[in-house]
Amino acid sequence: MTAHHFSSVYWQRRDRRAPISRRRLRRKGAGVLELAVVLPLFLAMTFGIMDYGWLFFARNTMQHAARRAVRAMAVQEMTAVEGEAVAQATLDASLSNYNFTINITNTADPIITCDISIPASDIGLTGFTTLPGNNMEVSVEMAREAL
Repeated sequence: MTAHHFSSVYWQRRDRRAPISRRRLRRKGAGVLELAVVLPLFLAMTFGIMDYGWLFFARNTMQHAARRAVRAMAVQEMTAVEGEAVAQATLDASLSNYNFTINITNTADPIITCDISIPASDIGLTGFTTLPGNNMEVSVEMAREAL
């Protein structure tokens, strides 16, 4: 092989490499574009999942607080005010920054009812999604046990 042959091979390789680097530059631009399209959708899904997970947690906590208050009133001689204090203490353990409305019906009827509600606009975690409707409400009924 002559020196001329090596130089022509060198230039051929160099010419072949140039389009590859241009393709890489175009690929880098495509990656940024894909990120710009996918990232907002991914963040919207993530915040939506977080908000609805928080709503399920809050509703479950409200249900637990209402059940705990009604159960305490069903097995003990408690007034409605004491039952509301039990429900509020349960809510404050996990959801202390929210203002709940607690209503306990304790009549001579053997059924005790506890209703807990909160405005739907107050319960979101990130504020990204809203709960449909005006209020998130739970209600628990339990029969009074004979002492």
